[in-house]
Amino acid sequence: QFAVEREHRTEILYEINKKLLATRGLGNIVALTNEYVSKIFERAAIFYIKNPEAASTGTLVPSASSEDADLLLSEDERAVAHWVFINQKNAGCGTDTLMGAGAFYMPVISQGQVLGVIGLSCAKGKLSQNNRLFLQIILSQVAMALDRQFLSDEQRQILFDSEKEKMRSNLLRAISHDLRTPLTCISGSISAILE
Repeated sequence: QFAVEREHRTEILYEINKKLLATRGLGNIVALTNEYVSKIFERAAIFYIKNPEAASTGTLVPSASSEDADLLLSEDERAVAHWVFINQKNAGCGTDTLMGAGAFYMPVISQGQVLGVIGLSCAKGKLSQNNRLFLQIILSQVAMALDRQFLSDEQRQILFDSEKEKMRSNLLRAISHDLRTPLTCISGSISAILE
């Protein structure tokens, strides 16, 4: 039974990894992660890609009961997610930190930097240690996908800035050339008149 369960989880991880490799765009990665996490753990899930204090809402995937969704969007839950974002540690229901929360929150970390925070509703009960470990493995794959996306966006921005700079210098060169020709003519004419 344990071997079958482990095999099933390995299949899920392989499927998620394959989908994440093919997915482009921050919103799409978040939506895919939320969809899988919510389906696997059968709970409402919320994903914050920025600091929860700064972002008004995260990306939410509700479960069958809408109460989960209302719970995860509350101000108190956002404060717990903010704590997780700042401290890079798990918090919420089932942990020793902010245990009064209605959800379990885990940071998405890559190279010592928090890329986001995911929260799972605990309305149906706390997450087991086994499930937490599985969630951590899923989030390590998500972290790589987010890292890749951020690098891709950064590279695109660098290329854009470089093209902008090139256009600016070309424009200045063209203007200076257009001004230089008549100025040279005027200067020559003045010299001839003076002579």
